[in-house]
Amino acid sequence: MKKQSTLLIILLYYSLLLVGATLAFFSISAAPYIFALGTSLVLLETILQSRNTSNMSIRQKRLVRLRLVNILMLGFAVYYMFIANNSWVVFLLIYALTTIFLSYRNPEK
Repeated sequence: MKKQSTLLIILLYYSLLLVGATLAFFSISAAPYIFALGTSLVLLETILQSRNTSNMSIRQKRLVRLRLVNILMLGFAVYYMFIANNSWVVFLLIYALTTIFLSYRNPEK
């Protein structure tokens, strides 16, 4: 049950990020708020995962810490979305590329 709820949360925050980014292209005023909600869910899920590192290897702990640093890119993207600067796209791209890199480095999959 816990794994299913985690997958549901992941689906929810990636959906919010996708909807927020799509609406930002069309200059919808609610886009930064939706994107910020998705970002906060990503941060919450990563913090909850980082609290449960007692039985993880050093490599897995390092990957969790890298995910926390990677979320800063989403934070910068939200900030630039709120000030209506198009630089948020660059930070979102950096987040996406590093997330792909970190997913291949995960030893449990």
